[in-house]
Amino acid sequence: MSDADTVVERLRREFGDALRSVTRYDADGYEDLYVREDVESGYADDRMERIAEETRMEALQSTYLRDLFQPVHGDFECTARFFEDGIELNYTVSETRGFAVGLDRHAGDADSVADRVERALDDPS
Repeated sequence: MSDADTVVERLRREFGDALRSVTRYDADGYEDLYVREDVESGYADDRMERIAEETRMEALQSTYLRDLFQPVHGDFECTARFFEDGIELNYTVSETRGFAVGLDRHAGDADSVADRVERALDDPS
């Protein structure tokens, strides 16, 4: 099983049907590791490209945010966006790499969701 398959499996185990999407990105582009069928049908290809590009650009800011807020708030973990029906979390691994995870809004509150996703991404098993 590839690392990508392992990440998706752990997130599916943690969130079940509430998992909307998992995207891995780096400086060269992005790869949708998992997109739930109803979510995929709701987006045109060009919109998915624009979302991926926005997520990659956000990662470039992560070093700045880490440096700016770390002394007061601790280490930067992720960016979360809450919408009426969904939650989008961007976990940056470096300035050019990371994971974007989409969940249904009912998946949990901000702390719960962020902790659960982080555990799934970090789990060595």
